Amino acid sequence: MSIFSHTGYGYSKIICETTTSWFLNKYIPDKIENLEINHRGLKRDNSWGFCDTSPYNPKKEFRIELQSYMDKGQYMKVLLHELIHVRQWVEGSLHYRCGGAMYYKDEYVGKTEYHNLPHEIEAFELEDIIYEEYLKEIYDVTPDEVSFFCGKRFFSRYT
Repeated sequence: MSIFSHTGYGYSKIICETTTSWFLNKYIPDKIENLEINHRGLKRDNSWGFCDTSPYNPKKEFRIELQSYMDKGQYMKVLLHELIHVRQWVEGSLHYRCGGAMYYKDEYVGKTEYHNLPHEIEAFELEDIIYEEYLKEIYDVTPDEVSFFCGKRFFSRYT
């Protein structure tokens, strides 16, 4: 059974819960023990989000940090991107080897530039596909419809 919690400021609790629950149930049901999602200012880190795993239980315990105050469409994409990394850890394609060196499949990624990291490339490729899938299944809309209706009225009707 998964324990999922979220904290912080500047985010929709409903969208966080809906998006995360949908992803976990669809892609990695009953595979993780603990997932914490924290929302805070990450601008100094020059990032929209991070995904970390526990060095003691890397396939079961995770922490995602997300930038506060993103627009709803961007927020869902960034959250899904980080959840894709959770799936990579759970499936074992992203893993640590002795000494804490990070590998994606069998490739050492410790000294690779961010945009050339193979697990990031995969997450960027999948985030739009999974985002479209999520919008269709949960809200029965396309990404174009979300950008048109992305105001409070739209999301208050569907969340």
